[in-house]
Amino acid sequence: TPDREELKPTDEQSLPLRPCPFCGGKADYDAEPRADWEQSREHWWSVYCESCGCQTSFDDIPTQREAQAAWNRRAS
Repeated sequence: TPDREELKPTDEQSLPLRPCPFCGGKADYDAEPRADWEQSREHWWSVYCESCGCQTSFDDIPTQREAQAAWNRRAS
């Protein structure tokens, strides 16, 4: 199982994220290894604010692009 740093996207892979809808802080990606019982995905993606800690849920977000879409469609 890859560790968190291996799952972090490189600059070339990063998808643009809007600022935090609550504080305007910088957002970044996070990934959690999947549970052993979940065989359909290797890890779950989330986006969080580096300033206030606001975060999207890891539930049912299997790709970085889906995490980006979930974060960017939030109202600010």
